[in-house]
Amino acid sequence: MTRDPGAPSVRNPLLIALAVGTALLAAFAVAALTRVPYTVGDGDLAAVRLTWRMAGQAIEDCRTPSEEELAARPAHMRQTEVCESHVPPYRLRVQVDGETIEDILVLAGGAHEDNPIYVYSELRVAPGPHELSVVFAQEEQADGGAGDSMPADRLELHDAIDLAPGQVALVTYDREARTLVRR
Repeated sequence: MTRDPGAPSVRNPLLIALAVGTALLAAFAVAALTRVPYTVGDGDLAAVRLTWRMAGQAIEDCRTPSEEELAARPAHMRQTEVCESHVPPYRLRVQVDGETIEDILVLAGGAHEDNPIYVYSELRVAPGPHELSVVFAQEEQADGGAGDSMPADRLELHDAIDLAPGQVALVTYDREARTLVRR
């Protein structure tokens, strides 16, 4: 087998040194950029950033399939009970000084809404002292019984903040304490 004399050699030390040098330069550039302080785009405002990931409590809905459904399935797939699991939606409500600035429904990820819940929201606020209230609560679900509803998961944070122009207050979820925290 003959090698094309014009083709670069993989063992060429100059090419290897160039590739390693380029990779190191890119790594140092990325590391340096992560240390650049971040301020909100509009320097006259401050922000409250909400960001977390959590696994919601899945609810399983089970039913007995009809005779027609069982007959339509292959014998090895016939089950006496069919169950589907999903994470119910959560309501995110943010108030600053008693005024609601965010009120949204947050759904779990995935086609069947059975993946973790992701929250990311950045809300602009005027600089200065504020009373911050964040409530992240599972929408109440009917239990299928006598019209009662099951208790919902609920996370709350009530905190006094004082933000300078361009400053960001981060609200996140502490998994160990199972609560919302401000950092």
